[in-house]
Amino acid sequence: MGTLKSITTSREEYQSMKSTTKVPRNVNVLILAGYRTGSTILSELFMRNPDAYYIFEPGFLLELDNCSHEFSTFTRSAELTRFLNVLYTCDFENETSQCYFDAAEVMRGTIRFNVRWTIKMRLGLNYANISKMNLTEYCLQHPITAVKTIRVEKISQVVPLMRDPKIDLKVIDLVRDPRGKASSVLTIKDELSEKMLLRSIEHYCSLGMENIAIGKSMDEWLRHNYIAVRYEDFANKPIEVTQKLYTTLGLELPPDLIPWLTINTSHDGHGNAYSTTRDSKVTAHAWRRNLSIRTIQRIENIQACRVFMNYTGYGLVDGRHNLLNDSSISFLESRPEWFL
Repeated sequence: MGTLKSITTSREEYQSMKSTTKVPRNVNVLILAGYRTGSTILSELFMRNPDAYYIFEPGFLLELDNCSHEFSTFTRSAELTRFLNVLYTCDFENETSQCYFDAAEVMRGTIRFNVRWTIKMRLGLNYANISKMNLTEYCLQHPITAVKTIRVEKISQVVPLMRDPKIDLKVIDLVRDPRGKASSVLTIKDELSEKMLLRSIEHYCSLGMENIAIGKSMDEWLRHNYIAVRYEDFANKPIEVTQKLYTTLGLELPPDLIPWLTINTSHDGHGNAYSTTRDSKVTAHAWRRNLSIRTIQRIENIQACRVFMNYTGYGLVDGRHNLLNDSSISFLESRPEWFL
């Protein structure tokens, strides 16, 4: 009943709860993104902020055997939402966080996915000696808690956290041209069949449009908790978009962030597929030279993708194949006016 209550909270109930509840001073942020949509570089905007407690992909360890049970396949999204509540309230002294806290100990290579990783990297503490009390104190000391995840597919999963005045979650919905996503996926999975690629792209377009529709239709009093951002806008103007994003969130830019962005989004070299150091403008539009005409056509002919692309301002190539190599021609059109 608690979840149902939070989903149906009215504006009046929300304001009443907020005025009578001791609301943490934290700004709680969730970067909602799909696989290979640019979320890694966007998350750097918070990971490099000394005022932020940044958590990378908290849902990953919940998929391991330690955190699984008979019905995990059916309950995992609910469990992730519940654990996000733990992260945003800095409440690590409970049963929900136990398996997550211990999971990285039993699987090598997963340390970065554990909530203790940030403390180790920031403070240089011995990883094994970081306790739940350390985590709680560290979390409470930081005015910003930011989570990046590709494992929350539907914004409806976190609407209760957006409506809860104790959390007041701000969701950054990062969208990307499905052709750009497809091109990026193939840099990691070059053996992926076209059938599987197109199926994943259709799934992305369908979910992306659903999330945007829900975000757009939210009550006016809650709309400030939803921020839609096109990856290509960030890639073309990283400093301008970063400044607008921080202003929208009511945050001050850390002094070192803009110099870092200037260097790391205009790099001429080629980093690995997971690198955040590259020429962001070139990366955003690499699909024009990397995808075959056949693949571009097939993506554009997916009904869900045509709807998604038309709404978000991704121009269709259709028969203009000769223009793909003309850098003066842009297939990035005007975004919805309510996008960042």
